[in-house]
Amino acid sequence: MLAGMALMLCAVVLFKMKRQRYAWVALLPTSWLLICTLTAGWQKSFSPDTKVGFLAIANKFQAMIDSGNIPPQYTESQLAQLVFNNRLDAGLTIFFMIVVVVLALFSIKTALAALKEDKPTAKETPYEPMPENLDAIETQAKGAH
Repeated sequence: MLAGMALMLCAVVLFKMKRQRYAWVALLPTSWLLICTLTAGWQKSFSPDTKVGFLAIANKFQAMIDSGNIPPQYTESQLAQLVFNNRLDAGLTIFFMIVVVVLALFSIKTALAALKEDKPTAKETPYEPMPENLDAIETQAKGAH
């Protein structure tokens, strides 16, 4: 997901720099990463298979607690902790999926806005050379501490 988010930002920068002909270099892997990670996140959160889905595992352990049928290798507090952990994992996964989708929507919006402009909209800080008396400035800064 993080790589997909970084590539979306790269694509937006290319659009803002009026280099959209190169944007496919970022957009092609971005689309593949988003398809894979969002599909995996959905399956990991909502799969009914207890070997895959966080919520399925949490429901299985909660059913064990509710029925009083606790396996000998677990205590009730351990099962309760497993229920909490799996629900937390599902919640965090869903949260990060939402963040990725929102970032994708804002990236599309920003790229479309950049396409409407005639000139590059990327704002860069102009080059500023290092001062010639850098050593004196560093020595003075060290002496102040």
